[in-house]
Amino acid sequence: MSSSDYRFQQTEDGRWGIYFQERLLATVGNYDVCKSIKQLRCANLSAEDSSKIVIAYKRAIDKSLTI
Repeated sequence: MSSSDYRFQQTEDGRWGIYFQERLLATVGNYDVCKSIKQLRCANLSAEDSSKIVIAYKRAIDKSLTI
């Protein structure tokens, strides 16, 4: 499984789909969350990069809950 096997695309209902090959695995309501998940799929992240992604993910979740 490589990162290129995954794709992220907006679905018909406006959510963001996470696909493995042609199979929809999950949807999320916020594009920033989708970007964070995509970044986490990348190999060889440093501890600092991982921390930044987690913080961005938490902020995106908080932001989507206030809408």
